[in-house]
Amino acid sequence: MEKNQQDELKKLEQQRNKIIKLVSCPDYVAGRGMRILANPLGYDPHIISGESGAVGMGLVSLVAENTLLKDVKEALKLNQDSKILIISTEGDTDPDHYRKVVWDGAYPSVELIF
Repeated sequence: MEKNQQDELKKLEQQRNKIIKLVSCPDYVAGRGMRILANPLGYDPHIISGESGAVGMGLVSLVAENTLLKDVKEALKLNQDSKILIISTEGDTDPDHYRKVVWDGAYPSVELIF
């Protein structure tokens, strides 16, 4: 195998190790993410995001905080030093539904027992 092929394989291996698992989430995970992004702590700016854009934030927050998801947290090696990239390309494409989730509490995250 040539050197450039070896280098390319090494790069692919490094990238593969950075890819996290794929998950399917119920609606309350996305709702939680929408509310967190809309109401950040401290001086962070608020972000208006629809369900598909906010589900990552909702998932990370639940995995980080929920003791029932301890195995997932350990498998992902999620801790206070983790660096997480969440990409949201969706705003409130349906403003009425957005308000139902963020203002009126549709899809409450209390469904999950901590």
